[in-house]
Amino acid sequence: MSPGLGAGDQFLSFMENELFPFVEQNYSASKTRSLAGNSRGGLLVMYSLLYKPDLFKGRFCFSPAFWREDNLIIKKVSDFLHTNENLNSFLYLSMGDKENEKMKNGFNEMTKILSKNENDQLVWYSEFTKNADHQNNAEISASVGIGKWAEYLKRVE
Repeated sequence: MSPGLGAGDQFLSFMENELFPFVEQNYSASKTRSLAGNSRGGLLVMYSLLYKPDLFKGRFCFSPAFWREDNLIIKKVSDFLHTNENLNSFLYLSMGDKENEKMKNGFNEMTKILSKNENDQLVWYSEFTKNADHQNNAEISASVGIGKWAEYLKRVE
C-alpha cells in the first residue's frame, strides 16, 4: 500500500469489528450510525461508502480532498455507482466557497458523478458554504448537513 493512500480499510474494520460491538455491548447506543470527515477525513467518508456501504446510514464530507491521487476517489465512486443501486444511505457534501481551485474542481467533479448516477436509494446534497474556507467549512456547514440528515431520517424511518 502506498503511504499516501492511508489505511482506511483497517480503520473501518476496527470500527466494525471492535469499536461498535464494544460500544453497543456497554452503552445504550443507536444502530443508526453516521460518519463525518474533513479534508482527507472526507476521503475516508467516501471510502466507507465504497467498501462498507452498510456500516453507516449517514455520511458527511466537509471540504473533501477529492483531487488527491489524480481524482482516484472520484473514479472509484463513478464505477461503484454504476454497479450498486441499493445503497439506502445519506450523503452530505460541502465545500467552502473560499477554498482553492484544486479543491473546488475535485468537488465539482464528484457532484457531476453523483448527478449522473442518481437513484432513489442514495440521498445526497452538495453545496458550497458561503464565506467558508478549508479551516472553517465543517464548523459552518455541519448544522446544515445535520438538518438535512434529520429530514432524511424522518422520511425513511
